[in-house]
Amino acid sequence: MTIAILVAAGKSERFGENKLFATLLGIPVIARTIGVFAAHPQIDHIFLVIPKNAKKEDFSPFLTSKKSDFITLVWGGETRFESVFQGILEAQKNFPEEAKILVHNGANPGVTAEEISEVIAKIDEKNAVAVGRRITGTLRKKESEKTTIIPRENVWEMETPQGATLKNLLSWSHKIKNIPEKMQNITDEIALAENFGAPTVILPASMTNRKITTPEDILLLEKLMRPETVLGIGIDSHRFETVGHDPLLFEMRDRTVGHDRLSAETGCIIGGIEIPNTPPFLANSDGDVLLHALCNAFLSAAGKGSFSRIADPLCEAGEKDSAIYLKKVLEELSDDGLFPHKISASLEGKRPKLEKYFPEIRKNLAHLCHIPEENIGLNATTGEDLDGVGRGDGMRATVMVECKTM
Repeated sequence: MTIAILVAAGKSERFGENKLFATLLGIPVIARTIGVFAAHPQIDHIFLVIPKNAKKEDFSPFLTSKKSDFITLVWGGETRFESVFQGILEAQKNFPEEAKILVHNGANPGVTAEEISEVIAKIDEKNAVAVGRRITGTLRKKESEKTTIIPRENVWEMETPQGATLKNLLSWSHKIKNIPEKMQNITDEIALAENFGAPTVILPASMTNRKITTPEDILLLEKLMRPETVLGIGIDSHRFETVGHDPLLFEMRDRTVGHDRLSAETGCIIGGIEIPNTPPFLANSDGDVLLHALCNAFLSAAGKGSFSRIADPLCEAGEKDSAIYLKKVLEELSDDGLFPHKISASLEGKRPKLEKYFPEIRKNLAHLCHIPEENIGLNATTGEDLDGVGRGDGMRATVMVECKTM
């Protein structure tokens, strides 16, 4: 069992305003920090320590989580140590002493799930664990008009999370409170552990896991955390079924209102939308060239190979709906931390005339890919009789996608 104590009780004096409510890439800092811990599968509860004079409703918008009692608000103290101690006391009331405790600064929104997992894995019944960053530059201490070089070997810039068992943190905290002369040296949980001879472990901190102290730190983190753009391209084409379908009759049906010589069930599927008065595609599935090209484009962006790897087993199982294929592709993207952002598609073929169906196709693509309709571009071209597609024997779709990493 692992409990997170998120410390959000600081005064933010150097920032100029409450840095926890400042936005980082459009999201409040504290919301990002809470979100990483709330989403982590090994975190069983969160204690959010807030200033004594704060209003609980100021923090309530950020407390949405998997269950209503997952996050508990705790009043902090005058110092970081006192605030953490209040969180530890609250944890003691509800959880066993062998529980693992992670203490993390609310102003470290760039912490990663991997760091959290690694710290949890290294905590045992004796030690304390933290993350930090090795100092690589030259360190100098200025005294009056002289400077002195400080050896940088084994010097770390410490970050959070830092953790130990609940039993140890309780014991160390109670003991140090009885030694006032040492209290001023307790800057973090590693310092607390070392005061009582406990072994410590320092793990590498990620590049984005940096405490926000000044507005400039926000700008640096935004550069480090800005989502990367990944592009992918996909192409697909299918012939129309010709058995029992006279292309001339379909062309007549397009031009003649109320013409009933063709069966009502005829129609090809493009972008998940049935286009009437056009023969179906010749395919094992519904032959949706647009969704197939879209699947290929997403797989291209993710470096996952060709669409047949996903489509063939589904076809063999009797699944014909290309929207189901797309769902499987998007699940693979999500597993790799990729999310659709924009889609640009070009459809080529002498028939059918598609422009009037674009609003419906765009709406369906937006629904399937969970992106705004305005992020989807569609166009169509006839092919000018240059090949089978241009002569009306089938259709070709070319799609480019832009995905974001998160």
